[in-house]
Amino acid sequence: MVFMVWILSEFTGETNMNYYETLVSTLKIKLYRRLLYISSIIYLLFYLIAIQNIALTSQENFNYIIVSNPLETTFNSQSFLQYEAIMQVVLPPIIVAISPINILIGLILSLLVGLNISLVYRLYKQPNQCKIRDSTGIISILPPLLSGAACCAPAIVLILGLQVTATMMTIFSIMLPISFVLLVLSIIYLLDKIN
Repeated sequence: MVFMVWILSEFTGETNMNYYETLVSTLKIKLYRRLLYISSIIYLLFYLIAIQNIALTSQENFNYIIVSNPLETTFNSQSFLQYEAIMQVVLPPIIVAISPINILIGLILSLLVGLNISLVYRLYKQPNQCKIRDSTGIISILPPLLSGAACCAPAIVLILGLQVTATMMTIFSIMLPISFVLLVLSIIYLLDKIN
């Protein structure tokens, strides 16, 4: 959290701890903490499904495979910001590919999404404190929702077909960093509104 406050202060130029205090005061409230946890877990699951680290399988028995050199395999890139799995576990009817780097990236994004949702809900529930209209709280959730396209975009390729794949894959490779930036900017915006 201190790292997040440092990033926020670098973007905005503020040196005080208002952002940190706002984050801490928000997360001290049980409802906002629950929102953070639940939305982060749901987003992480959807992210892992979207990058196909969790998928359906026709195998009927429990099984697992561990690669021979997990440390080396951990850093093998399949594509931009997507890494190979070091372990594969079959838990019928699903198969889970465990890739530490993919899980870390998913955790970072899911925590940012969870913070956004918690802050949006706080802003929505307390609009008079911020001297804003009721609708601003709802509108401010758009950046995190739109930036979530990085994990859901592979589904679009399935709908549109293989002809579009080559063009879309170049776009998808930049969506993950854009999602991160949009989520951080959204948090800055929400913290400014709450302060």
